[in-house]
Formats: sequence, structure tokens, C-alpha cells
Amino acid sequence: MAADLRKMADTLNLRSEIIFLGEIENNQIPFYLKLADVFVRPSVSEGLGISFLEAMAAGVPIIGTPVGGIPDFLEDRVTGLFCKVADRQSVAEKVMEILRDHDLRINLINNARQIIQAKYDWQTIAEQFRDIYFHEK
Repeated sequence: MAADLRKMADTLNLRSEIIFLGEIENNQIPFYLKLADVFVRPSVSEGLGISFLEAMAAGVPIIGTPVGGIPDFLEDRVTGLFCKVADRQSVAEKVMEILRDHDLRINLINNARQIIQAKYDWQTIAEQFRDIYFHEK
């Protein structure tokens, strides 16, 4: 599959725009996410979607499908864009929209960071657990 993607990038004359990383260490993920223009994960099913949250925290606008736990944090046109499930054309349209519309891109990034800080920041989560354990009757 990786070889096919490299060949496609060459055919489309996009090789200089794409970094094929292979496997990287977990602690390097934020560095590489920050290099991305868009994070796209067109899942057909999904749990929480931690990779989306990591991209949002890194300031990368996200595109996903409205399946599983994704709608818990991705609000269409607020914190990211929804594409249709199993629809390549929909994915391409959403990518192009983010790349062409600077104001939309900035709004998605800012709104996503607010959600991350409010709901998914480890300090916030720790405080919520502390409240549950020590303040509930």
C-alpha cells in the first residue's frame, strides 16, 4: 500500500508536498501533526477517536465522518468538517474547502482548541475525577 501511495504521489507530481513517515515514536506525533495542513480520517466506524483530538490539540483542522464517537467533538463547520462515509469525492471537497477558505480554517482551529482545553485537557480531566471521588455523596 505504501508503495502504491508513493507511486500515486509521483504520478500526480505531489511527491514534494507529501511526507511518507512510516512508523514513528509516539512522542514525535505532535511534531509531525503540526506540519500537516489538514487531518483527514474518513472512518466507517470509530470509538473516541484520540487521533482527532491530538490533531485538534496540535492546531490542525480536521475532517471526519459522523460515526461512532466522532460527533462528540466534531461539530460540522464549528470544530471540523464532516465528509460522507465511503465517499472519496466528499473527502476531496472538504479538503479543498479548508485549503481555500482561510477564515473557515482559522475558525475551525480556534474552536477545536477551545473544545480540547475545556473537555479533553488532562488537567481538566484530573480535576473532574477528583471532584467525582472526593465531592460526590
